[in-house]
Amino acid sequence: MNYGDDAPKEWFQVDKPALQNALANLPYILDGNEVVVQTNSVLVYLGSKLNIDQPIYRIHNQQVLDQTMDLRNDVVGFCYGPAGNPFKPALEKHMGGSAATNLTKLEGFCVGPYMCGPTMQSGDFHVFEMLDQHLMMCTDEGVAFELNKYPKLAALHAKVKADPALAGYFASDQYAKFAVNNAMYANYNGKHFDGKFGGTLRYDVTFDEDPLALTKDKPPTNSKALMGALVPITVMQLIGLAIAFGVFKLGATAAYSERIAAAVDAQQHLICAALAVVAYAVRFVNFFPMAFKSVVMKGPLRDTIGLNMRSNQFVYSSVKGKDTVIFENDGVVGMYNRANRSLTHMTENFASVLAGLMMAGTVFPFPTLVCAVLFGLGRIWHQVGYSVAYGKHGGGFAISLLATLVIEGLLILVVLAAAGLLPTESPAPALPVEERIASLEATIKAMAAKSKDEL
Repeated sequence: MNYGDDAPKEWFQVDKPALQNALANLPYILDGNEVVVQTNSVLVYLGSKLNIDQPIYRIHNQQVLDQTMDLRNDVVGFCYGPAGNPFKPALEKHMGGSAATNLTKLEGFCVGPYMCGPTMQSGDFHVFEMLDQHLMMCTDEGVAFELNKYPKLAALHAKVKADPALAGYFASDQYAKFAVNNAMYANYNGKHFDGKFGGTLRYDVTFDEDPLALTKDKPPTNSKALMGALVPITVMQLIGLAIAFGVFKLGATAAYSERIAAAVDAQQHLICAALAVVAYAVRFVNFFPMAFKSVVMKGPLRDTIGLNMRSNQFVYSSVKGKDTVIFENDGVVGMYNRANRSLTHMTENFASVLAGLMMAGTVFPFPTLVCAVLFGLGRIWHQVGYSVAYGKHGGGFAISLLATLVIEGLLILVVLAAAGLLPTESPAPALPVEERIASLEATIKAMAAKSKDEL
């Protein structure tokens, strides 16, 4: 609503009674059956409705709103009524008194780059409006105002003004042409206002039920999602197999070959093949959702929350309001959630690792032990890092994944050997029984003769 020169009728006789709110005043919000009045309440309501305000900043943001309202009330005091007539002396007095006091407080309370920290909250809009109006008044009236004396507030003002999401508003008539106060009564309306007040203007404003929930990008096709999982996990498996082959060739090849032969004789290569297949399937079902995650987790909600958004295994919505429900990402609760997400991540892959350790260990005992140690260290790194913030778990993830791939590679080597595809070192052929008996008799005689000589 932009009430015009017909406000006595449109507001006082029509709209205000229809609101059926004993506190009805300007500004107000009519959202279905919900009526919200008073400036700070309107800002908080919009902050919640549009998922702008975050719970962790609630108290800080409320104090910002209250302090900014102190400044606004002082501005209203001379923008209306005899105290601001003539206007310029009143503005000069304000800038040297109330404005300096309130802006100094807000500067000291500003975390940066916004009042509460890295993301804009509802209070930032009110702070911007006051800064912008003070710049406008002082420029129009030729009154000194050095906003750079308040570097955090100056940076906030510039950041909001340059926000691409607000470009449409700054280019609109509401910002560029409308009066900044009630033109019928105010001492100051801005030089950009041409004095043509006109009748009341009504606008219908609609919002998505949850504008920050998901990206508007189209989901990937099934074939793209399928290849997006198959290609990387196959490449990973080949890397693990290559490392395992290096262990085989550069390590105790003869001993490994003998154990592989024994495993094949016992048909354990079939078990190794089964484990390798299951491990591949487990990795696939872990990677397949990544095709969708890459779309969901790059949307406006991720931009608002940051990389910690990616720790959410699921994205829920409430039945009533279709609001997005995700993990609490901040503070100790966020650390607890991400640490448990790391635990879940390990259990998603752990069964094939445990079985693989048992089978690979019978053929490659020491390499398997090394892989087990690396896997354990990697998972610890993963959980500790994840609890701090998303991204700090990456090194642990890489180490544990590489250890897992090598274990699976060792299993695959047994399968390849059974298929005749792995060049192994054949053990020396056993002597015939007669020759072994003769050799044993000669050894016994030699030992007996030596003992006799010694006696």
